[in-house]
Amino acid sequence: MRRIVLIAVLLVPLAAAPPALCKEVMSVTACGSDGCSTSKDAGFLRAMTDVGPPTDAPAQPAAFYRLRITVGDGDEIAGRDRLSWVPSAGVLLTRDGTWIAARAEIRAGLDALTRSHKALPARRLDGFPAAAAGAAPQAPADTAASASGDAPIWIPATAAAALLIAGLLMLRRSGDRRRRALGAG
Repeated sequence: MRRIVLIAVLLVPLAAAPPALCKEVMSVTACGSDGCSTSKDAGFLRAMTDVGPPTDAPAQPAAFYRLRITVGDGDEIAGRDRLSWVPSAGVLLTRDGTWIAARAEIRAGLDALTRSHKALPARRLDGFPAAAAGAAPQAPADTAASASGDAPIWIPATAAAALLIAGLLMLRRSGDRRRRALGAG
């Protein structure tokens, strides 16, 4: 029985790994008030898979750029995501309202990408409560869903593995009880 549990623990993540490994950032497009630029620089795109840790919002809205991240397998687009880049604070705003402190490598790449464009005005930056008293908070930056959904593959894979292990453990307990009942009877 232990062998079955070990095999299940090892195979479930491996079964889910190929789709996750096939997806990569294919391009990053940054748009300001006067146009957009796109990067397909391999080093920068690899770095975009880990932009940085969550952080607090800046004290107030600031000039920013809209980013569009295209993800796929190199040939086919699997989805797109939208972020807002606030260079003066070194932070990104995700569409679910999470603020992320951009790592130095990400900041440098985004600064290079946006260098030739004027930033969008601070008043248009989402993620801050409206200035007027009693007004509802603004929605996070662009809430459109990506084509492939947003849940990372490891979430359902981990849940499936946990359910499989729980089921196997329950079967083992059931078998142990039967053996004891047969041995006692």
